[in-house]
Amino acid sequence: MERIIWLKPGQEVSYCPYCQAEDVWPCEVAGLWTCESCHHDFIARHRKSQPNPQPRSMSSNEFWALLNKSREV
Repeated sequence: MERIIWLKPGQEVSYCPYCQAEDVWPCEVAGLWTCESCHHDFIARHRKSQPNPQPRSMSSNEFWALLNKSREV
């Protein structure tokens, strides 16, 4: 079973996760890398950046307070 290493967006593969050698090369299959030192294959994937948090919706109490405030003016 191949090992998967997760990279930050824009980060490149720089070492083998098995032997930590820097003699790694991409294979013909996208995302698959091989180490020339220990002859292990591994998969490199990039993490997706976290989405922006959704804006918080108004609670019913906040809605009624805002509605009553607008009626007072």
